[in-house]
Amino acid sequence: MKDNKQRRNTIAHKVSALARELSATYTAMQEKTLDEMIAFSVRFESIHPLQEGNGRIGRLIMFKECLGNGIVPFIMDDAVKMFYYCCLQEWNSEKGCLRDTIFAAQDGFKKYLTISELIIDRLPVSYWVSQTIINESGKSTGFVKLKVEAC
Repeated sequence: MKDNKQRRNTIAHKVSALARELSATYTAMQEKTLDEMIAFSVRFESIHPLQEGNGRIGRLIMFKECLGNGIVPFIMDDAVKMFYYCCLQEWNSEKGCLRDTIFAAQDGFKKYLTISELIIDRLPVSYWVSQTIINESGKSTGFVKLKVEAC
């Protein structure tokens, strides 16, 4: 399924210009929807700017963009990765498959968010952090105590 011979990659001398154009177009968007993030990732992978790891980098960018735009991020685990690849290839003609796969992955990630919220809710509102200052020779030269306030 993910055979490089089946994938149509961009001709090498066009990669840089196409990657810059993709980045500029995406960066210029004021608000980014999940569909726009997916379209960016699909285009990024089709340009294939890296020798290896284009899919991982594309998903990492989507993860970061989800966080930055208030959208629940997702991680494609090994159980659905091949299905994800199939849906990714069909994005331009059938968007529902990839959307549904991502929605399912987001549901899985929401469990992590719930656990994190429970942990964060139990943290103190403010606390003190202590740090010993060590010089280049390894000797203590002082002590710093900082008060950290929760946002």
